[in-house]
Amino acid sequence: MSTNPELERVLSNPANVLMSDSLEGVIDPHLLEDPNVWGAGAFICQLEFADFEISGTLQSFSAEPDQKTISVLVVPSNAIKLLTGNFLQRYRCLDTGRNIIFEETISDEIFLNVTFVENDRALVSIMIKHVNT
Repeated sequence: MSTNPELERVLSNPANVLMSDSLEGVIDPHLLEDPNVWGAGAFICQLEFADFEISGTLQSFSAEPDQKTISVLVVPSNAIKLLTGNFLQRYRCLDTGRNIIFEETISDEIFLNVTFVENDRALVSIMIKHVNT
């Protein structure tokens, strides 16, 4: 008995995942099996300053040709350390397995904003302006 190749392909996807064959080469359907792979809290960002390091959950990241913006949710006791005027030297983002996804040493101008969101959280936003040389 011959089976339908399209049916076999769809049945080989993880449970509750329907994906067109045009997306199959772009997205690995097995990454969708674990709901925590891309969910909230999936990435940690470590911010390394001259005298200390803070880390928290990566909330957003955007990269444009002339700047990058990173937002990290941290505990307020760590965010308050930023009042010391230390300069960001490096940042790195890790997945839940603590594997480094990317990191960068900072030599450009940065702008820092701290917003105390709740009693137990602070949002640290960093904009890195790239200097064209």
